[in-house]
Amino acid sequence: SHVQNRWKLMTGYLKGQCDLQAYPMTLIVENTAKCNLECPMCPREFGYYPSEDFDLKLFKTIIDEIQGQTELVFPWGAGEPLMNPDIYEMIRYCKQAGIYTVVSTNATFLNQERSHKLIDAGLDNLIIAVDGTTPEVYEKYRKGAKFHNVRKNIIGFLEIKAQRQSDLFVVMQMVRLPDNQHQIKDFFKMWSIEGVDEIRIKEDEIVIPEVA
Repeated sequence: SHVQNRWKLMTGYLKGQCDLQAYPMTLIVENTAKCNLECPMCPREFGYYPSEDFDLKLFKTIIDEIQGQTELVFPWGAGEPLMNPDIYEMIRYCKQAGIYTVVSTNATFLNQERSHKLIDAGLDNLIIAVDGTTPEVYEKYRKGAKFHNVRKNIIGFLEIKAQRQSDLFVVMQMVRLPDNQHQIKDFFKMWSIEGVDEIRIKEDEIVIPEVA
């Protein structure tokens, strides 16, 4: 059970054990290495990411192994999760296993069909990454995306969430960067609307010197 697993983790930690007879409380499984954007502050700019998706069968095998132990799964990583058509089945499989799921998206693919599919799958928490409140700033950091199109997608998604009376927890997130930090107040004002459950300003954890 979750309680027993937590106990094993805690006692192992207190004893200084390296080999723990327990499962991680949270697990990140990168469902795809693909991404449609080229953001200058992203670690993808410094490494090779193959244009591949995580195998659905292997994903289900992992969930079968951790079921009843691991409490939270992030089926995403450095890629854009909505580029993998299996993301909905991955979320659904976690939901059936009683595992809480969190997905982060750049919202470029968040059309009406995908919005309904995320809700149908039983996603618990959706982080929507929008690093600016104007086209000039946003499109500088989210290279390849169009501000007005993304904003339209988000508004449409929030309308669907309201229509379906979904309890999907929605986080609007902006990474604080040199050219958008003056927009933080506007970011809170822009997204203080129905359907948004949290507005988050995330500090830049990568800090690439060339990003201005």
